[in-house]
Amino acid sequence: MNERRGPSREARWRFPLAVAIISLALLPAGLMPRHAHGVAATTFAKPVPTNKKPAAPANIGSWTAPLKIGAVAIHMALMYTGKVLMYFSDQPIGSGTGSVAVVWNPTTNAITPNNVPFPYNIFCSGMVELPNGRIMMMGGHNDSYGAGSDAGIATVLEYIPYSNTWTQAKPMNNARWYPSDVELPNGNVIVASGENYNATRLVFPMEEYNYNNNTWSVLPYTANTSSTTNFYPHLILLPTGNIFMAGMVQNNLMFNPSTNVWSTSPSAPSLWTRIYGGNVLLPGLERVLAVGGRQTSDQSGSATNSVSWVDFSQSTPAWVDGCGTLGTASPAGCVPESSGGPQAMDAIRENTNLILLPDGTVMAEGGGQGGGKYSNAVYYPDDFNPTTNTWASRTTGRWASQQVQRTYHSTAVLLPDGRVVSAGSDYGSNPESLEVFSPPYLYNGSRPTITSSPTTINYGQQFTITTPDASSITRVALIKVATCTHATRFDERFVDLAFTLGSGQITATAPASGNYAPPGYYMLDILNSSGVPAVMPFVVVQ
Repeated sequence: MNERRGPSREARWRFPLAVAIISLALLPAGLMPRHAHGVAATTFAKPVPTNKKPAAPANIGSWTAPLKIGAVAIHMALMYTGKVLMYFSDQPIGSGTGSVAVVWNPTTNAITPNNVPFPYNIFCSGMVELPNGRIMMMGGHNDSYGAGSDAGIATVLEYIPYSNTWTQAKPMNNARWYPSDVELPNGNVIVASGENYNATRLVFPMEEYNYNNNTWSVLPYTANTSSTTNFYPHLILLPTGNIFMAGMVQNNLMFNPSTNVWSTSPSAPSLWTRIYGGNVLLPGLERVLAVGGRQTSDQSGSATNSVSWVDFSQSTPAWVDGCGTLGTASPAGCVPESSGGPQAMDAIRENTNLILLPDGTVMAEGGGQGGGKYSNAVYYPDDFNPTTNTWASRTTGRWASQQVQRTYHSTAVLLPDGRVVSAGSDYGSNPESLEVFSPPYLYNGSRPTITSSPTTINYGQQFTITTPDASSITRVALIKVATCTHATRFDERFVDLAFTLGSGQITATAPASGNYAPPGYYMLDILNSSGVPAVMPFVVVQ
């Protein structure tokens, strides 16, 4: 792959970490001090749940066999056609060819090669689904500096789903490699971070793409990110219209797009640093979940199974940091489960994908347990229930295991039929493949059906969903079309809708504004009393 695997790209993560944490990570495992609650550092061992149910698909789900796709899906995007775009680059430097890309049809399993027709390597780009459904890629790798460099490009490409074609868009003002992005309530896109054109520094200025007039503008210097911002920072739009930087290193910064100013929120950062950890905005759009990850950029070090969250509906938001029970020693001040702290996962995970499922839970897919970016793969997914704050592995038992390791550079997205596709990770056997997981809810009885629904809804509008199963429906929601890479998921959100039930129909109310659901394509989700979702049609929210 055209990416240096050494520590240079991650070196900047060391600087914002406290000296005490770095010193802790460098101690031999046998000398690791215990934290305030007495949980010592351990490595890779996993507790076995004592209340597992029999290994039936209704309890653990099921995986398909790996399907060869002819590409390592390091980048992945669900499109409104129901198909999935995947790309990476393994072309020789200076070959004059673009990144390798394929389109997968989940209905037929057909794989269609559709490489980038321009001489750009968009490996390690940012991704976003625009309000018109096009997939925009920002930045990538500057091959002129060699395969081992971290140099970026200013290139912007778009993929047009209905015609399956690529087009060049206006470039950014700054070259970027490993940038992040977030869609604003008005459909514009902010891009942050990334390495510059010659791999000498991070790009501090943020840029905004104006969706209506197709222009890029550099935001005022007050919007600049700092030298301690990491690559692929997790940016999350909150209902206030502000953007929360959830990690990996900085996890208490808030950006106000109206004033172009950063502020500190929560007032104190999380006790955990989560390099290659996962972050997701939970249903309700107020609470951010953070799981796993490493404390330092030492790729051979251990990670954690700990969990944290912050609730922005509180008058004074603050991180609630659970203690880990496996891997890296927990920091002093974390809250153990016995004292009401967040329940830890039953396995250490880094580089795990967090996927919002139609039942409102969060599937943690893939990842490794530390000791190297591709080492000690976790083959079974886990599932977090935001209502009970528990993990399936700790309550009902582990879900079914897949065959191929999906660690660093892995990807996963939710499909309209409620399944999850998992792919990527350029290591080990069969990396050019995908696998599809059917969660347990798909084995839990008959599915509700949607007979008809609108293709477009306006903010605040009431609309009708026709279904013969209306009387059994307990939840109606919108799920944003997902794009992802490097365990970073751009604009993933689950938006619950108010609704009333009628005879053979549901009357639902669209979100009040783009603060809750930025404009674009969503999947319309209805869930019955057995927790089974319908096949989800696409709808444009505007």
